[in-house]
Parts: sequence; C-alpha cells; structure tokens
Amino acid sequence: FYDICECMAEEIKKQGHAIRLDRRPIRFVREENRIVSVIFDDMSEEKVDIVISSVPLKELAVLLFPEDRGFIDKDCIRMRHCIVVYFLVKKPRVLDDHWIFCADKDIPFSRISEQKLFSDAHFPKDRTIISCDFTCEEDDAVWNEKDNSIAERCKQGLERLKILNPSDIIDYRVARIPHFYPVYDIGYVKKVDTLFAKINQIENVICIGRLGLCSYNNIDHCLDMGILVARELASGKHPACINNELLQRAHSYRIVD
Repeated sequence: FYDICECMAEEIKKQGHAIRLDRRPIRFVREENRIVSVIFDDMSEEKVDIVISSVPLKELAVLLFPEDRGFIDKDCIRMRHCIVVYFLVKKPRVLDDHWIFCADKDIPFSRISEQKLFSDAHFPKDRTIISCDFTCEEDDAVWNEKDNSIAERCKQGLERLKILNPSDIIDYRVARIPHFYPVYDIGYVKKVDTLFAKINQIENVICIGRLGLCSYNNIDHCLDMGILVARELASGKHPACINNELLQRAHSYRIVD
C-alpha cells in the first residue's frame, strides 16, 4: 500500500527525475526578473527553468525581495502555527467520527481525530491513534512549552471529555507545524492582491497549495491545483496568469472539515 505522495514520487523517479529532500532554500539567484538558480542550506545549487513554490508566502517573499523587508512586513499574510499531539492507544477504536471539534474554553485543543477511521492500513487491529490539535502564535508560551507538559494537558482534556482514560495511552508524540493556518482578518484580500502583484513581476514563479496561496484548502484541492499547473504550463501559459487562475480557483473550493 502506498499513499498518494509515495505513488507520485515513485512515478517521478521512474521517469528519470530526482526528488531532493531535507534541504531549505536560502537564496534565489536572479537575472533581471527571472530566477536562474536556487541555493540551499547545504550550499548546493540547482539551476531552474521555473520555481513552483508551496512554502509560506512570507518565506517566499523574503527570498524574492530580500532588499524590501518593509513591504514584506507590511503586506504579508499572517499565519498561525499548529501543534498536534498524537496518542497511541491500546484500543482497536475510540471514536465514531473522523474528527470532533471542541469549543470548550477549558479544553486545551480545538479538534480531535482518529487516524484509523481515515484508513486502517498499517494499523494493528488492537491499537489506534488519537490526535489533538490546536493553533497558536510563535510568541505564545505554548509554542515553546515542553512536549510532556503539552501532552499531559491534552491527556487531561481527553479524560474530561470521557474519550480516554490515562491508562489507555501507551505513548505520545508532539508535532509542531509552523505557518499552517492563514488568518483571514480585515484587509486580507487586499494584502493577497498586493502581494501577488509584486510576485508576478518575477517571470518564472508559481505559488501553489495551502501555504503557497495562503488558502485553507484540503488535499483534493492541492491535487487539483497540481493538475491545473501541469496542464497550463504544457499549454504555454505564463506563470503570472497561472497564479491568478490558482487564486480564483482557491476561492471556489468547498472546504469540508
């Protein structure tokens, strides 16, 4: 069994292309309004014809316009971080629903989900995983809180909701995901328009995905975006036109969450 990403990676490699992981772009080399190569944190350099970016827009803007921090700080979209706590549970199943949202101010997380209800592949029959997630800002104390402290508060919340007893839990893991949720505050649309007007000055950059477009979308929407980009590039459409089309498409998606 392979998930979607692994199947795609396998097909890319079959066609003789490379996938390089665990590298972070630190600089774009530009000639006028075109990126010609990307330098990574291991000091390797890749020549490029086009850059398709799914990194957070603010990080992309810093790479594209390092000399214009005033613009970046003023016009970039604010993103909230996400913390997910995974509990390995000695039960075959816990919930009846894929996810449950929590609005109680005394519960430390905003959502619970059970991975096994999405797919039971690779799960032992007598074990399951419950995850608790919530958002926070980078300067929130909880973002830098110790893993065991975060897990303990989530464990107490699950017990309070009568979902789990502490004795049901075998182990836990805490994951921190930066820049995960776009903040749709007043002025958001204007900021997006201003930001992309500047990004589109670079001839060979396409922004895609949740972080690349600051769009709260799901995995099926990301696949749709990828298909759209491949089709439009093959037809010879200019990257700026593709960016504008992606923004319009992102606004049309129906979010199921």
